[in-house]
This record gives sequence, structure tokens and C-alpha cells, in this order.
Amino acid sequence: MKIGKKLLLISVLVVVLSASIFAGHNWKRVNYMDSTIFSAIVTVDNKPAKAGDIVGAFVGSE
Repeated sequence: MKIGKKLLLISVLVVVLSASIFAGHNWKRVNYMDSTIFSAIVTVDNKPAKAGDIVGAFVGSE
């Protein structure tokens, strides 16, 4: 019975963590009068970011 409870706990943790990892971002796009365009190479764990990945850039308290 202990193995069943551990398996259930692990399953619940996987579901909760997956939901938080894959949840949508709550950022709001802001357009400034003075802005710039830049190019960058984005990596995650030394691997190139994939199509569909979302990148945010924040300044100060934004």
C-alpha cells in the first residue's frame, strides 16, 4: 500500500509541476515611443531555443 501512495504522490507532483511549467505567461506587451530592434542568440542549457519558445526582456520594475 505504501508504494501505491508514493506513486499517487509522484503522479500528482508531476501534474502540478507540468501545469506550472507549461502555463501561459501573463505579460502585457508595452509599446514605447522610443524603442529599438536588436538581434540575439537565445540558448537554454547551452542549446538553441526552439521555435515557439517565449522570451521576455524586462527593465527595472517592469
